[in-house]
Amino acid sequence: MTMSALTASVIDGWAVTDHARQRMHQRAVQAWMVSVALQWGWEKCRHGCVCYIVTDRALKNTPYERFSDRLHGLCVVVNPAEGVIVTVKWLTFLRRRRPKWRCRRPRRRH
Repeated sequence: MTMSALTASVIDGWAVTDHARQRMHQRAVQAWMVSVALQWGWEKCRHGCVCYIVTDRALKNTPYERFSDRLHGLCVVVNPAEGVIVTVKWLTFLRRRRPKWRCRRPRRRH
């Protein structure tokens, strides 16, 4: 990645690429949401990048717990070698949660 691909904006010390800025705009992700993900998200290393994933458990007992419905499933992909935010996405398998009241037992067949 060249320096021309980087933008002047910085979130929590990470430079934001043009691609990440475009994805943030397309996916209605604001800068404060990315900041929360970088600070409180669960880290997962893949292919040389680090993904910060926001879950309900990650936000439990934090000042942002009340925003867990809005932030649940947010994933911020960063490249620590270059110090940039590569992209921002929503993890749909985390966004589609089963209701907590549903019984987990299988239904009986008659």
